[in-house]
Amino acid sequence: MWRVLVVLVALLLAVPGLGWASCQWMVDPGAIGDVISMMNRGTAPDDVVFQIFDNTGVQLGGTVSSGAIPPSGRRETTVGNLYKGAHLPNSAIQNTYILVTEGTGRETILQVNLSGGGSFQPEHFDSGFNQASNCDQR
Repeated sequence: MWRVLVVLVALLLAVPGLGWASCQWMVDPGAIGDVISMMNRGTAPDDVVFQIFDNTGVQLGGTVSSGAIPPSGRRETTVGNLYKGAHLPNSAIQNTYILVTEGTGRETILQVNLSGGGSFQPEHFDSGFNQASNCDQR
């Protein structure tokens, strides 16, 4: 029952005009040493939460929060730390993806630095289906 209520509230908040849309990213994890950087470009604290899903869309483990990221601040975590925080084995990386949802600030920029070198910005989308009009994209 609790999950149904959470899903209904999330859907309600994502409907334009009824609530606010969530800024989200999808991360395809490569290795436990990959670093996810969260940069808050806003003037208020913001946060992100991480959820790990299997390839069929079922959430595995718990939700992991970044904690408050101060204005103009930055926070980093590794993919391995996220899986550990969600109580999942590192071997789950091969068949899962990470959904990152931003708090209300809509000013956070996400970047993944690969342990083997290089970096990328994950695909970013607005769950309100407004072509990311309410989310900061760089």
